[in-house]
Amino acid sequence: MLLQQLDAQRQIPPDAYSPWPNREAFLLAQHWMNGQVKSLADLERLSALFRMPGFDANKLRHVNWRASFRKLDEAVPSYGPFQYGPEWKTRVLRLKVPLGKGNGNWDYLVPGFHFRDLTQLARDVVENDPRSTAFHWEPFGLWKHAETSQQPDQRVFSEGFTGDYMLEEFRSILSLPPNNCDLPRAILGFCFWSDATQATQFGHSYLWPGYAMFVNQSVRERCSPTSGACHHFAHFPTIPNSFHKEYFARTGRAPSSRLLSHLKSITMHAAWDTLLNSDFMEGYKNGFPMRCGDGFERRVFFRVFAYCADYPEKCVK
Repeated sequence: MLLQQLDAQRQIPPDAYSPWPNREAFLLAQHWMNGQVKSLADLERLSALFRMPGFDANKLRHVNWRASFRKLDEAVPSYGPFQYGPEWKTRVLRLKVPLGKGNGNWDYLVPGFHFRDLTQLARDVVENDPRSTAFHWEPFGLWKHAETSQQPDQRVFSEGFTGDYMLEEFRSILSLPPNNCDLPRAILGFCFWSDATQATQFGHSYLWPGYAMFVNQSVRERCSPTSGACHHFAHFPTIPNSFHKEYFARTGRAPSSRLLSHLKSITMHAAWDTLLNSDFMEGYKNGFPMRCGDGFERRVFFRVFAYCADYPEKCVK
């Protein structure tokens, strides 16, 4: 067979196509992963694959595709879908898993919570991001004047820095005691969102990334894909598959769907307990002096304007 002869000449080891058992399976899997949309051109490429000299379709008869893709799926974390920079941190989340009436709780550790410190992220954006020169630090109400005296003026809602919440919070920080600081005060408004995304084109490996934007930046800039306004700050972990076996070994029964839903909820709470640390709360209560992009130094107070999320993040209440 031509393909096998070529493999022998190139001294390709037998496991070179792992997790697929042979080259034919590898080539067919590669075709499947590269095909985003089924089309006539895609069919022609598939037909050319089967007409390739030395291609033995009989070797595809006993390929366990599910098992092969599962192995590939499990191999993804070994080389990592992302390269975390020095500003990223990793923590293990500790959960209290109830073992049933009278059996107490089990301290279960969920590994692999990758995140960036929100206070450091805020400081980097405010002081170093060139786009922060256009941030709005003093909120205002936006009105459209009526064309005639018989018509009332109309309030225009278009930006976070023209909304009621920003105006109310701005008045609240202005009323705080001086605390030996005469810097002008300002609010940095966080907008968070997160949702599950498939990590690869194959298998069932998922990531739960978290992103942040700031309402001080105009929504027109934030909506531009090339604006750099979206800041990646976390990968929320999920309960490992090994939990089922460990739970069964301790209790003699499989975890219920109600328990698994509870674990998803407390995992999100544990992650946000880590993110909303003492530094962030200090920025929320007393603010931090920062030299803003426009060159002025201000005491900046953190506020969370929105958290857009889907299940299991909706468990955060």
